[in-house]
Amino acid sequence: AVHRLIKNPLNQDYALSVDGAYIATSTWDRRVRVWRTSDLHEVFNEVVGAHPVRLIYDSKENRLLILDGIDGNRFLQAVWLPQQATSDQQ
Repeated sequence: AVHRLIKNPLNQDYALSVDGAYIATSTWDRRVRVWRTSDLHEVFNEVVGAHPVRLIYDSKENRLLILDGIDGNRFLQAVWLPQQATSDQQ
């Protein structure tokens, strides 16, 4: 599921993993950042695409999908998120 925290996705976008373990942001300057919510550790920080990008969380593959394509050319990229340890693995 995607949780949009602001009203204007052209300036920036947010996505939250279904389990709440990761939050991702994108900004007008094309930077995508992902943090682990348990300790706010940044796990990804890159400039992506040619335009401001949209973010979608794919729960089946535990990945963040990044859509770049304001000018009619559309590109889809993905960032796979680290697996969270279960209580049996801790």
